Amino acid sequence: MNSRNDIRAEDYHAKARAASALASASSLDRVRELHEAAAVVWRELAISEERQAASLLNRYGRAAQLVGSLGSGARAASTVWS
Repeated sequence: MNSRNDIRAEDYHAKARAASALASASSLDRVRELHEAAAVVWRELAISEERQAASLLNRYGRAAQLVGSLGSGARAASTVWS
């Protein structure tokens, strides 16, 4: 499933890779440090989005289980009372 969180995470990972490449290519220490710091932030954002996506999947899975169990209980009750 490609949720908004998944898409954002992919984008943030790409930005982290780009920042890391810029850091590697930089000859100035301060510029390299800034690019490395940016890469760390992009990676943290990507991880956060991945966690949110996983959390949503867990919630949807639990909700589907609840709905499924309610449906089977309703069918069982209708069988008993018919």
